[in-house]
Amino acid sequence: MTEDIVPGRAPGTTTADGRTGAPPDIRPRSHKERLTCLMFQIRNTLLFGFVRKGLAGMKGYPLLGSLRMLSLGFLPDRQVTFGLGQWPSRRKVRQYITDWQLERMAYSSFAHMRCRPLLDDKVKFTELVGGLASTPKLLAVIQSGRLFPTSADVPTPDAAGLFAAARTHGGLVLKPRSAFGGKGVFILAPEDGQFRLNRESVQPAGLEERIRGLDTYIVTPKVRQAQYAAALFAKTANTIRLVTMVEPVDGDVIIAEAVHRIGAESSFPVDNYGPGGLYSFIDIESGRLSSAVRNDGRRYAKHPDSGAPIEGVVIPRWHELLDSVKRLARALDFVPYIGWDLARTDNGFFVIEGNYDAQLHQRFRPLLTDERVRACYRHWLSVKKGGAGSTGR
Repeated sequence: MTEDIVPGRAPGTTTADGRTGAPPDIRPRSHKERLTCLMFQIRNTLLFGFVRKGLAGMKGYPLLGSLRMLSLGFLPDRQVTFGLGQWPSRRKVRQYITDWQLERMAYSSFAHMRCRPLLDDKVKFTELVGGLASTPKLLAVIQSGRLFPTSADVPTPDAAGLFAAARTHGGLVLKPRSAFGGKGVFILAPEDGQFRLNRESVQPAGLEERIRGLDTYIVTPKVRQAQYAAALFAKTANTIRLVTMVEPVDGDVIIAEAVHRIGAESSFPVDNYGPGGLYSFIDIESGRLSSAVRNDGRRYAKHPDSGAPIEGVVIPRWHELLDSVKRLARALDFVPYIGWDLARTDNGFFVIEGNYDAQLHQRFRPLLTDERVRACYRHWLSVKKGGAGSTGR
């Protein structure tokens, strides 16, 4: 990657590992920049983020306990999901990134705001990463109810074209270009001479009608995942979420979190946690999975639907995967942190998408016990570079 296309990099300097340039986002801010970022933080955090979510999340939790959690910067459900209890001490909560801080961080600097469109838009992110790693091929887009093929694999701009591509690739994924959380995803797959759209059998007329109701969608092949991942639950692609952070002083890349998402009957056709999927913490040193957790707090050493063992499973070629993702993060070091969604295959991996607002799963361990991660957040959350952030000791 050449110097002139990397935003936020100071020319003529050299990093510790020999790369040209300086770590991103360490240029001192002007007074105008600091004021503008602060205004963005206040407006978006109060109007669109933490406050709105907090008030909506009080349902089902004791009023006083909910108010206590909100006063500490957490959504009310964190008393259960993080195991904090209704009246956690301030010393205890300092080990966790709060929901308030996560909302603020999205608007903490111009570097963050400039990079956000690259990750929010799946097509832009694929273009950004496509020359560095394997990504699912873009076969078609759907705009205002019309199908526009972008590959010869979809021979015609209609349901017949999608059926042909589904036969070729063993299945297709239709998903919103910018949505998150697995919302609005459809899997078109051949089965016993027919086709299914998620759980329903679909005919050409039915698929045409479905297409007419979609807008700003992309169509990609269904990834053939590695055997160990398919054994966990074969009906969904079970992806790995790795969160990389570029340290603001020396530009080193750290793996802040590693989680394996596992689909279930309740989350089909996706593996996302919100719709009912499971997630398992990955030990970064060994690649070994912990027991899996659902959003109701229940833990599973074996998959509740497939019965397959989860706890103790080791991801093949784990350190090779970590090294590859770190190289990607270094190449894109102008993006301070990325939540990488990866599909492991028997021969390597695919980068499915990148996430800017990567919600870190802190149920397994408090994230801020890692001093390097704490330093990154302290830097990003400070309104003035070099000032004390709100993740201090």
